Amino acid sequence: MTKLNLKLSKSSKLINFLKRFSAIDNSLLLELSNGNLKAKSHTPEKSVVKYSAIPFDEVFSEYSDITSDVKFGIYNIKKFSDSLKFFGETDFEMNIECDTVNGETVGTSIVLKNSSLNIEFQCAALKLFTYITQDIMNKVTNTASAQVEFTLPKDQQSKLSSLFAIEDYSKVTFLKKGKSVKAKGKSFELVIVEDDDLKTSADCDLSVFKHHYAFLDNEDSQTYICDDKIIFISNESDTKMIIGEAE
Repeated sequence: MTKLNLKLSKSSKLINFLKRFSAIDNSLLLELSNGNLKAKSHTPEKSVVKYSAIPFDEVFSEYSDITSDVKFGIYNIKKFSDSLKFFGETDFEMNIECDTVNGETVGTSIVLKNSSLNIEFQCAALKLFTYITQDIMNKVTNTASAQVEFTLPKDQQSKLSSLFAIEDYSKVTFLKKGKSVKAKGKSFELVIVEDDDLKTSADCDLSVFKHHYAFLDNEDSQTYICDDKIIFISNESDTKMIIGEAE
């Protein structure tokens, strides 16, 4: 049994990081690896897969105890995030009790504390999660087969989300024709980007479920339409998301 004595300096950044995954599932498997806090999540049917990472020094002011890869699960993202808010933006301790399971260092409990408050969480067992290896993640985010690439600005992303409210139709279609990429519902058609360079790409279209699109973070993203999926790679953070074609 070992203990990692970490110090959190920017709880709001950790809360925002966790928020990227809270709409996909209540629980989350986190990794401390290669200088980054990482997470990968997916919907039960794996129609949506999401990855994000944030450097240690953007979250922790002390992390010298992390000398090897560590995995730890959180049962309830919202409750853990709400607990972080009690400590504000001042430095406080985040201590992770760890054990060795099948050769891996695995968190068993987390204690958040300062001089006046102590909150403890039991970590979720790894068997509750389907682990997505980096090789699999690289494969599903490979853009080599993309038929078209374009930038989805966050203002257009927000506008598209707002348009969903005017109809009950469950899908949105991303449509590339000529030099334009549009998002089309049952009763609206929004031009996302118009660029002469797009003329060199073949025309294509792909439909996804709107509730899956809602998992996308409001950040400018490079977007790739492939045969059976759309890949979003953020221009503002180390975040990638894949949405499978709506059947």
